[in-house]
Order: sequence, then structure tokens, then C-alpha cells
Amino acid sequence: MGRIIEKFSRKHAVIFACVVSALYGLFLVGVDSVISFTPLGKLPVDAGIFNVVSLAVEIFFSIAAVVLLRCTGFLPVLTNKGVGFFKGLFAGGYLLVASVISIPALLLSYSGERTPNSPFMIGVFFLLMVFVGVAEELTFRGVVATTLYNRFAKSKGGVWKTVALSGLLFGLMHLTNIASGLKPAAVAVQTVMAVVLGMVFVALYLRNGTIWPNVALHAFYDVAAGITSIYKSGSIQQTIDGYHPALLLSGIPYLLVLFFLLRKKKICTIPANFEHILDAAQESSPAADDNEGDVAPLEV
Repeated sequence: MGRIIEKFSRKHAVIFACVVSALYGLFLVGVDSVISFTPLGKLPVDAGIFNVVSLAVEIFFSIAAVVLLRCTGFLPVLTNKGVGFFKGLFAGGYLLVASVISIPALLLSYSGERTPNSPFMIGVFFLLMVFVGVAEELTFRGVVATTLYNRFAKSKGGVWKTVALSGLLFGLMHLTNIASGLKPAAVAVQTVMAVVLGMVFVALYLRNGTIWPNVALHAFYDVAAGITSIYKSGSIQQTIDGYHPALLLSGIPYLLVLFFLLRKKKICTIPANFEHILDAAQESSPAADDNEGDVAPLEV
């Protein structure tokens, strides 16, 4: 089975990336439907059932992403050091600053009941955000973006093709939140912002050559975005439902960050970050076996 997945991901990289993204989203829709149409969906917000189930789902996705990385031959993504963890965090400094500013701003502007949630549910919230970071980064940057970069690396504008397509797939996946009963307009705003943020995360991943700074930045960003979940009356769903079209203006600085990360001077450093990962994928690919040990060229 692993050989079939690996061969398909090389020959049909774009289709493979779309399928992985679609399966991720469809699974989320299925989980939301199960919750909505069972007694679980009738439990009050402060019961925290959504966060508990979501945590289990994200742990599952994290494991599934590692399996996919192994099947596609991109398992070195997990161990590639790139520029290093702390340099990677520094490159994503804007995300850290934005998150630090958002936490007090959201807590001070919260209009609901400020009764703290139980320590257990607060712990579940933080764990959920951590595993969202792990699952989404390993899936959409580790699997999807690496597969696409392996496909486009030697083509003109390959980095931008990878960034644009994987960012779009990541954003569209968020449309599944409509299945949770959230306002379509709010989900649309979230989706557009997720496309922009997805492109920034891909740019960081390519520039850094290591996945783990992305995981840390993503988790911290999500903690900041959903921080009102520390209150009994707060929830991630309520936060998303409150998204207004004006929020789209905050996407402008992220676009500036994106172009800064991928400026001409730095974009040429990306191939060196992935030389080990792409070489390892080629050496283990079916095409390499078929050519009696010759390293197959990257598909263009």
C-alpha cells in the first residue's frame, strides 16, 4: 500500500495533495455531523464535549500524517534541522508578536460570563491547540507542501506555485466549519484568512527547512485566537462566529510578511534546505527501483 501511495504522490502530486486535503476536511465534517445528530450535540457549551472530541480527532490526524509521511517517502521531514528551531521561530516573529497582542485584547474585550473553566477543560483546550498545530502542520506543510514542492521544485516559480496551491487547500479545508452550524459569512472570513496564513506558514516552512518551528508558532497562534475558551461560556465556535469582514484587513500585514519571507534574495536558499528530504524521497521512490539504483530526477 505504501508503494502505491508513494508512486501516486510522485506521478500525480497535485491530485494527491487535493485528495489529502479533501479527506482531512471530510473527516471533520463527519465528526461534526456525529456530534450534531447525537445527544452529544445537545450538551451545554461548558460541558466542553466539542474540545474533547476535537482533541481525539487531532491526535488521530497527527498519527495519520506521520503514516502518510512514511508512505510518501518524506519521513525525513520530521528530523530535518534546516536553519534550526530558534532561527525558525525568529523568522516567524510576526506571528509571535500578533499572538501576544491578541491574547490581552481578546480577554479584555470578551463580553460573556467570565467564570473560569475547570482546570481539566482548560488543559484540554491547550492540548487541543497543540495538536491542531501538530496535525495541520504535519499534514498541510509536511505532506501536502512537501509533495507539491517535490513536484514544482525545478519548474519556473516552483516555490510560489507550492505556496499558493498548498495555502489555498489549507484555507478551503476550513469551509468544513459550516457543518458545525457556524455562520457561513463568518466561516468565509475565516477561510480567506486561513488561505493567507496558510501561505505564510508554507513560506516559513520552505525558508526554514524544518517543520517544528511551524508547529510551535501554529499552536501558539491558535491558543491566542481561542483564548476565551478558558471561560465556561466561551468556546472556539463562538470566537469564529464573531468574525467580521473587517477582520480581512488584518490579512494585509500577513501578505507583506509573505512577500518579505520570499524575497528574491532568500528564495534562492530554499533548495538547500530540502536537498536531503527530496534526495531521500527520490532514492526510495518506485522509479529509482525500476532504474536499478539510478536516482530518478524530480518530476517537473
